[in-house]
Amino acid sequence: FDGYWKDVGTVESLWEANMDLINDKELDLYNIKKDWKIYTEDAIAQPQILGEKAVVTNSLVTQGCFVNGEVKGSVLFNNVNIGEGAKIVDSVLMPGVLIEEGAEVYKSIIDENVVIKAGTVINKDAKEVELVSDNNR
Repeated sequence: FDGYWKDVGTVESLWEANMDLINDKELDLYNIKKDWKIYTEDAIAQPQILGEKAVVTNSLVTQGCFVNGEVKGSVLFNNVNIGEGAKIVDSVLMPGVLIEEGAEVYKSIIDENVVIKAGTVINKDAKEVELVSDNNR
C-alpha cells in the first residue's frame, strides 16, 4: 500500500488520525495534487458560525457548528456548540456535542451528543487522550 493509512482501533489512534487532518503534511485536504480522492459523508446542516468571541486556530470546524469560545488544534464534527468562554485544545468533538460556558477540554475525544457542563475542566494536564462518552460531566 502506498499512501496514508492508519488503524483506528484504539482511542489514541483515533485521536491521532483526526489530528493528522490538521497537522500532517502528507494529507492534502484541498486535494491540490488531484491524485487521490477524499470520500466523506456530507451531513445536511446549517453553515458553521463563529460568534463575536470565537477564536479558532489550526482547527477544522464543520457545518452546523456554533463557536463562541476558543478552539485550538481541534476537529469539530457537525452540529457542535461551543459556549462563551469555553476552551477546546487538541481535541476531537463528535457530532452534536455541547460544551457549555466556561468549560475546558484538553486532549480528549468527546463522544456524540455528550454535554460538558459549564465550568467543567477535562484532562488539563494529562499526557494520554481521554474519551468522554457519557453525559455525566
